[in-house]
Amino acid sequence: MSQLVNREYVVSVWTDRGIEDFYIAFSIEENFRGYCTFFCHQGLEKLCKAYLLGERASEYESLPEVKAREEVNKIAKDLGHSLEEMIKDLINKGVMAQGIMTKKYGYITGEECIQILEQGYIECRYPVPEPIHKKYPLTNKKGQRMGGWLDPLHSSEPREFAYDVGRAIIRRTEKDFNISIQRDRVDDGNWTRFRRLFFEDMQTL
Repeated sequence: MSQLVNREYVVSVWTDRGIEDFYIAFSIEENFRGYCTFFCHQGLEKLCKAYLLGERASEYESLPEVKAREEVNKIAKDLGHSLEEMIKDLINKGVMAQGIMTKKYGYITGEECIQILEQGYIECRYPVPEPIHKKYPLTNKKGQRMGGWLDPLHSSEPREFAYDVGRAIIRRTEKDFNISIQRDRVDDGNWTRFRRLFFEDMQTL
């Protein structure tokens, strides 16, 4: 039986990595806003997997350390990369409320934010023939086409959604698994600003 690869260790490691991705997104936002969407996707994916791995601790805690690590890796890979599937799973488990999908973030819903984050995961790495901004043409108050598009990958709405869901998952992770997630990391002003922004509202969604 592995004394190291237990629920607390696995959940803490995956949660820490997710928070670090959010921090990277925060750090590059001013100069590389489009890439923030990619790191917000990565951060939220890891927080989702942290909780889901915590639920399945019985599948790896009783194994020898090497086998336990392999099993954790297998579970994580089998969960895939679909934020929509993982978030809907967490909603069904009562980790957060269904309302997060219809909650409005500026001009888009939570469900649209998921689609934008998932598309950003692709677009921030590769040029694509149909970028997601083509779905958001600029219109006037009468709904008439004005030319140009809104670019959701460069807007703050997907990040705000990712922060909301991420905070909800962390809160439930700490409560359900009796784990304390570390808030302090690097000792600089940038981390202090990020910590204040990310952890300012730990309400459950």
